[in-house]
Amino acid sequence: MKNKKKIILITVGITVAVVLIILLVKAIAVALGIGILFFGTVSAKPEVYQDITKYNDYIGPNHLENYLFEDPKEIFPLEIPSTVTPEEYQFVYYNPWDAQYVTYLTLQYSDQEYEKELERLSTIGVEEYTSYYSVTGEPDGYDLVAMDSDKYSGFIYAMVPEKPNGTITYVGIQFCNYFLDLDIHDYLPDQYLLAGFDATSENPYRESIL
Repeated sequence: MKNKKKIILITVGITVAVVLIILLVKAIAVALGIGILFFGTVSAKPEVYQDITKYNDYIGPNHLENYLFEDPKEIFPLEIPSTVTPEEYQFVYYNPWDAQYVTYLTLQYSDQEYEKELERLSTIGVEEYTSYYSVTGEPDGYDLVAMDSDKYSGFIYAMVPEKPNGTITYVGIQFCNYFLDLDIHDYLPDQYLLAGFDATSENPYRESIL
């Protein structure tokens, strides 16, 4: 009888030890995962590029491997013609865990090139966009000429001033999980923002989805 009780106690002890080890391993795994995520978020820094001669390193089919800026409808020009004057350009890449992009480009076209580019963009068209991320309309003072909107990852669009001056501005805001980690106002002039745009971590659109 004593031997039987001893065996039972040993069995129970081994079982408890195994369960505790499993729980400990799981706790360590969770802590490690949180630590990796935290480290990635803290250590990642936004990369900002403004050299227009490096445009195709980040935009277009020949982009560098780590910079997969997705422009499926090719609203952004695949390359900058030598006859076009770049007025401003900035490409921001941030990857604390998932890649995010904020980029804008303004080009000054000749009359003939301007009409040709407007025709190209008009074939892309303007997708419905006001139902996403609290957006209520176009940037103040601008008319959209092309829009690729996505309920998950944001917007890519081209626009012209309401009083045309031969310039076209292209804007890309891409993120994931229904929010942008970056403060958009730090990386995109407010004049280029869609009216009402809100992709902060607690934006109403994200809360309605989740």
